[in-house]
Amino acid sequence: MAFLSSLALFIILTSASDAHLIGVNEKGQTFFQLRQSIYAARQLLQNECPTILEANHGIYDDSALPFHFEVSEVIHSKLLDSLTECLTTRTTAGSETTLPSSSQSLATEEATSTQQTSQHLSTDEPTNDQTVTREMSTPQDCQELYEQGNRCPGVYQVNPPHTDSEPFPVWCDFIDGRGWTVFQKRVNGSVDFHQNWTSYQEGFGNIHREYWLGLNKIYALTRSNTKLSIFLRAANGTTESGIWPSFYINSSADGYKLTISNDGYRGSLDSYGLDHHHGMKFSTPDHDQDNSGGNCAQYWEGGWWFTNCHESLLNGVYGAENQGGIMWRSQSNHFTESVMRVTRD
Repeated sequence: MAFLSSLALFIILTSASDAHLIGVNEKGQTFFQLRQSIYAARQLLQNECPTILEANHGIYDDSALPFHFEVSEVIHSKLLDSLTECLTTRTTAGSETTLPSSSQSLATEEATSTQQTSQHLSTDEPTNDQTVTREMSTPQDCQELYEQGNRCPGVYQVNPPHTDSEPFPVWCDFIDGRGWTVFQKRVNGSVDFHQNWTSYQEGFGNIHREYWLGLNKIYALTRSNTKLSIFLRAANGTTESGIWPSFYINSSADGYKLTISNDGYRGSLDSYGLDHHHGMKFSTPDHDQDNSGGNCAQYWEGGWWFTNCHESLLNGVYGAENQGGIMWRSQSNHFTESVMRVTRD
């Protein structure tokens, strides 16, 4: 019944067609609809036209949506083009298809998301799809990928220079005219950031949802001149951000000591929230390197460049109002989403 295929695709094509017309204050209310549309479209393409999905590496899962409404609109537009092609192909072939229900989509996303609590960094897709990893000569970071013409966010292999490490996967965001390498991301609390020293060194979580890339990899990525970007979103939908012009950490031999500069800083976040931690070594509950005389990481249940104890903490207990959480000084909101990323200057 070709009619069912046409109807299913029509629902996807029109479900978020007016998203670009809404005002800034209303954008947060449309994320759910846009996410569901993209998720269902990808599932439909995977089931009915997998070759079209594989041929268009610019179509990815909805991992970037909590952070970039504009990026989600670009992804949605690309999906519409591919769905039109799929509709033409399947109608010609006289085949049938059905649209996954919203409840099925939500159940699949929630079940896979909450499973990503491993102490090891995973690149597995949080859906039934296969991870799309680019086959190319390995660039040193996301900025080099941007310079090569890449513009679609997703998982790429990188290999920073001056290190003995093997190439490793990272999530790349291409925004503000640059390629940014994401090393920390929190969305919904599905990954426990109360981890030990080894886990913070090597990385943990799922690169498509919530994860910490690993201090060893962050060190490798920041040996050149690098900028730091932090993005935070509160439960009420308000956002804060900041860009520091110089950021790097030392090696494990020096405790991954933080060096941060606010000379030329721009953003809505109070820069002192991180400036206060300049020169501090990284601490975890089982590896205390703070100046408090106690153990800040153990008390706040997360790894960070603690002083006595902190002016910011993005790796605390998710959702905690009085015990850690995702916190930034002088900000009244306890944040529900965070992204930390770097790019070469």
